[in-house]
Amino acid sequence: MNAFGNTLRDSLFNVFGGRARSRASAQALQAIRQAMLSLLNHPEDQRTSRVFHRIVHTQDIEGLWYARAELFHALCQRHDEVHAARCLQALEPLFKPHLPQARQCPRRPGPAHLAGRPPA
Repeated sequence: MNAFGNTLRDSLFNVFGGRARSRASAQALQAIRQAMLSLLNHPEDQRTSRVFHRIVHTQDIEGLWYARAELFHALCQRHDEVHAARCLQALEPLFKPHLPQARQCPRRPGPAHLAGRPPA
């Protein structure tokens, strides 16, 4: 981007408060990234290494949100599903203020999902 584009963008960020938001988002991104990496510890195998690199190179919070599935799978292989689920549940408060509400709703079909239906 040229100097004019940078100046215009910076001016708009300053007028609409985007600069403070982008700093806060960058700090949140780093905090979430560090929390996810701490769950992996040291990447020992190729799959864990791939998840590690994806987390390190993801550029936004939404990307990290979607990387949770790969993190879950890696944690399941190293520990068990219950441990992996607890770890991901511990990450949710970090994501909550930065994602739309619709992304945060768990989509788990089951008895609670079917509670409104009459028995078949």
